[in-house]
Amino acid sequence: NNSESLIPLLKVISNNFYYLPLFLFLPGLYHLFKKDPEWAALILMLFGCFTVILNIFTPIKNEIDGIAAFSTQPFMMPAIIILAIIIGEGFAWLHDNLKRERHPKIAFTVGIICLLPAAFALGKNFIPNNESKNYLAHDFNLLALESLPPNAYLISIGKDNMTFPLYYLRKVENIRPDIHLEIHYSTAEV
Repeated sequence: NNSESLIPLLKVISNNFYYLPLFLFLPGLYHLFKKDPEWAALILMLFGCFTVILNIFTPIKNEIDGIAAFSTQPFMMPAIIILAIIIGEGFAWLHDNLKRERHPKIAFTVGIICLLPAAFALGKNFIPNNESKNYLAHDFNLLALESLPPNAYLISIGKDNMTFPLYYLRKVENIRPDIHLEIHYSTAEV
């Protein structure tokens, strides 16, 4: 049953946007189609592709609740970004209608109310996801490079958390350019 794969997407959307998509999704699509039908059709097609089709091809079965959402969350980002565009258009539609009716105070109040979910999401998600002080991969690979003798060979498996810090240290920070780095990519499970 592929409908299980939509549950993590709905959890991510409700955690980031609260109930704002329920109120501004359809007005946002209306405003988009009114403004530029070709762009709106592309946005709607991309939203459909990234929600329905992607979830059909990445089914989640027999996974623990937190692991399922964590393992598929990066694949949900395009759908979430497109949803944010549609919600923004819904907000523009709401603002335009209130402005046209000459209610500037109500338009300002609605604008503040629509920005509150973004502020709540930032407050809720920033601290648990702040990795600005996490130097584990950097320090581990720095120690690995510094522990090698001159002109040594370093063979690493092609896992992202091992490969990218090594490339960064050698190419950006220019640490140990004498090391011969060999990355072994394998399709076998390690």
